Amino acid sequence: MSQNLYGSLFMTLSMFGFTSSDALIKHSGAWLPLSQILFFRGIVAVLLLTIIALIRKELFVSIKNSQRRFLFLRVLGEVGATLFFFTALLNMKISNAVAILQCLPLALAFFGALLFGRLGYVHKENEWNQFEDVLSELDKYINSGKDMFRLMQEVVLPKELSVGEGYGTVEWAIRSIYEGYTGWFRHNSTTELYSYSPINIFPDLNDLIDKESALKRIKELIDKKEYLKAINISEIIISSDDNKEALKMYLNIHQILLKEAQKNSNRWIIKWLEFEIEETKNKLNE
Repeated sequence: MSQNLYGSLFMTLSMFGFTSSDALIKHSGAWLPLSQILFFRGIVAVLLLTIIALIRKELFVSIKNSQRRFLFLRVLGEVGATLFFFTALLNMKISNAVAILQCLPLALAFFGALLFGRLGYVHKENEWNQFEDVLSELDKYINSGKDMFRLMQEVVLPKELSVGEGYGTVEWAIRSIYEGYTGWFRHNSTTELYSYSPINIFPDLNDLIDKESALKRIKELIDKKEYLKAINISEIIISSDDNKEALKMYLNIHQILLKEAQKNSNRWIIKWLEFEIEETKNKLNE
């Protein structure tokens, strides 16, 4: 099953869940007051969400102080939306309520355009112009022959265009744009043209290197906060045997990176680091 079809299936199931919930609320309204309906609905929702949070190990999450006010406003909006929608639902046909709900996004866009006029358009146009400027500068960097990884380190998005990095990072976006322009061939090695991964050479390198010197070097790199280099050397050592000392340092690096990642709240990096930490602990029998 393709990801598109998979997503469509779950979207359909979610809409079925919403509609079924509305139907049950409408039916319960015949003998229960709205306050009791909201109370019991809240209990069930909290229980289900707690179970999901426990399964995903997201019961406790860190929230930046700058985001707390937006979270508070979102909660107020949810409470108001629930109260008003269910009040309407209990006083009109469910078909009419659903139809109005489906038309609401278009109505909001229409009245927003009437209310703000061209100001909103100009604001978006200016943002788009700024975004085009970023792409233009990036294009110059690429044409100058700069390496992709160097660009990922150097290019910074203007603060006015920042929307947070919860689901992606500027570095990832730079890589996607770079590969979109130049393709996958880096012109760095003949091996790039073949079905060969550099990881395949790790066991051979592990047989050639002096383990004590390599482990000492990993410690030095950790002290210098050059964690990615330290990871690479650790991966070479543990590629053909589970060297306990190398595994412990590999675990330590990922725990350090996890603390840093939690400050930025990028869920994909956090999930990957948590997975690697768990896998490494299993290898160490911790």
